[in-house]
Amino acid sequence: MKGPPTSPNHLPSSSNLAFTQFPTDFTQLPTVSFVIPNQEHDMHDGTGRMGDDWLRDNLNAYAVWARAHNSLLIITWDEDDYEGDNRILTVFHGANLRNGTVVEGTWTHHNLLRMLEDMYDLPTHAGAAAQVRPIIGPFASDPVVKRTLFRQGLNSYTNASDTMLWQQHAGTNHARSLNLTVDLDTSTAAGNQVGQALVRFENIIGNSLNQVPQTATIHSAKLLPQTPRNTTGFDFASYDRFRLHRMLIRWDDTDTWSSLVGGVSLNDIEARLSPTVSLVPSVDGGTAIFDVTADIELFGVGTPNRGWVISPPSSSYGDGWTFKSSETPSSLAQRPTLEVLYSLPPNPY
Repeated sequence: MKGPPTSPNHLPSSSNLAFTQFPTDFTQLPTVSFVIPNQEHDMHDGTGRMGDDWLRDNLNAYAVWARAHNSLLIITWDEDDYEGDNRILTVFHGANLRNGTVVEGTWTHHNLLRMLEDMYDLPTHAGAAAQVRPIIGPFASDPVVKRTLFRQGLNSYTNASDTMLWQQHAGTNHARSLNLTVDLDTSTAAGNQVGQALVRFENIIGNSLNQVPQTATIHSAKLLPQTPRNTTGFDFASYDRFRLHRMLIRWDDTDTWSSLVGGVSLNDIEARLSPTVSLVPSVDGGTAIFDVTADIELFGVGTPNRGWVISPPSSSYGDGWTFKSSETPSSLAQRPTLEVLYSLPPNPY
């Protein structure tokens, strides 16, 4: 058992217990419990086999019990080996599941936290869980979900637009740039040289093939820009927090910092003052995951789809972030993607 908390983010010793105190009578568990193995048994330092054996030896009894007692065991990780896109396995085991299902879509720990909060009807949500929706698909009561991807050149889709606005080169048109950079560069002699990025996917709602039907219920929508991998010593990822705001005015990918009169203003006239979502794109070669579900819902009911501006924080480390544009020729998979998960109303016939 650990000592008293040293900061507001630490659990009190009454809650932060050694695993030797894990009950054998599982009805004595709290409503939600976290079991965190040491670094040998969580596969960080130890092998996968060591982690599997620990899980079998220590949580198999609970896993069996959960299926018969309306309970749920969730097995997840905090990271992968960073050799790819930081994709992690998450397994649900217990009661009322759609067994054998591989859940569609891109999900994060924020979605997982939101799901747990919603299971208990919590009126408020912690941190970024307030900006996302719960995971949908693993439970027997979930609707059947369809997944649609919008990406320039994929399935003949040609309605993606993106560019960047760069204060230091205010009149330069970046419509054909292969990489788009968002930055608040505090190192230049002339002061902060702001870089913003604009992204839009048009014609996504409708009744044509590969569109999201107008009658659909949107369950999740993710904007997925790809950060280039560092192969030359130049780091494209960032530890700054970048904000995505819904655009309110029409723009073209030939626009510049000057043509938009000092870039995009976050003032509820040119773009929403409050961000839809924010994140830290820190994974080298990884996909940044912006949850834009609320905005896609608005587009579905007639709000004009002007796309988004990605803006740096107002104060930061000056650690810029770069992602691949829709003009990237090397691989379609590296182009920005909009992923939408939706369900359709039941057929009355």
